[in-house]
Amino acid sequence: GLALADAASRAGLRDEALAAWDTALAAEDADVPTLVAALLQVLPGRIDAEDRLARLEALEVRAAELPPPPGGAATDDPAAAPAGPGPLALIAWHRAYALDQLRRFEEAEAAFAAVTSGRDGAFDRAHATLLRRLDRHDRAAELLTPHAVARDWLAYDDLVTLADDLAQKRRFEEALALYDRAAAVEERDERLLRNKALTLWRSGRFEAALPAFARVIELYPGRADILNDAALAHLAADSPEGARALLEEAAALPGSEDARENLAALHLAGDPPDRAAAGRLLEQVLEVEPTRDRALYLRYRLGRGR
Repeated sequence: GLALADAASRAGLRDEALAAWDTALAAEDADVPTLVAALLQVLPGRIDAEDRLARLEALEVRAAELPPPPGGAATDDPAAAPAGPGPLALIAWHRAYALDQLRRFEEAEAAFAAVTSGRDGAFDRAHATLLRRLDRHDRAAELLTPHAVARDWLAYDDLVTLADDLAQKRRFEEALALYDRAAAVEERDERLLRNKALTLWRSGRFEAALPAFARVIELYPGRADILNDAALAHLAADSPEGARALLEEAAALPGSEDARENLAALHLAGDPPDRAAAGRLLEQVLEVEPTRDRALYLRYRLGRGR
C-alpha cells in the first residue's frame, strides 16, 4: 500500500496516493513511523495541513489498537528512552505541527502536553519552541533542563535561547535565572557568558557586569567584539579609563571597526580632546566602511572643531 502511495505521490496523483495510504493504515502490519513519513510525503505543505491533521487523528486511533513496538515500554527518563519518540508521541508531534500551520496554537500546545510517555529530547525541544512562542518560558525551561543536564547540546542551546529571548523582552530577572541554570550545565560557553554579561549591563547591574565581562575576556582573549562590549559596560559604570584601555586593546585587532569608532568618540569627548588620535581612528574605520553613518558624523564633528 505505501509503495503504491509513494509511486502515486511522485506521479502527482494525490487522490490515488491518499487512497493507498488509507489502505496501508488498515493493514495488520501497519507501522506508525512509516505511515507518518508516507503521509508527510503525500501531504507535505501548509495548504495540506487540514487533510493531514484528519489523517493523523485517524492514525492516532489506529495506533492505540496496535501492539507496542519492540524494545519495551516507553519511559519519561531522557537518559533511558529509546531513540526517537514513541508512536503516539510522534503522531502528537505532527498533529501539533499541523495545528500550528493552521494557527490553532493553543490546540497545538495541548497536543504536545497530552503526551505523557514516549517523549524524547527532540519532542520536548519542539514542544518548548512552541511554548516560547506562546511566552511560556518557565514551562519550556522545565522541559529542556533535564535534557540539557543529560548533555543534549541542542536542548542546552534552546535553554540559552530562552534566556536570550527573555533578555530581549527586558525581563532581566527571568533571563538571568535561566542563564544561571544553563551555566550549571556548561559554565564556559561563550554565548552564555557574554549574553549574561550584556544582560547584567543592560539591567543596570554594573558591579556584576564588569567582572562578568572580565571572565569572558579571560576565557576568550583577543576578541575585539567582546572587548568593545566590555568597554561600553565600563562607560556605563562611569569608568572611562577602564573603557579606554579595553578599546585600545580592541582597536589593535582585526575587525575592530566598532571599537575604533567608540575610541574615536572617547578621544573627542576628552578634556582636552585628542583630535589627532580621533582622526586617525576614523580614517581607519571609513577605509573599511566608507558609508558608516556614525563614523561620518564623528568626522564631521571633528572638521567643525567639536
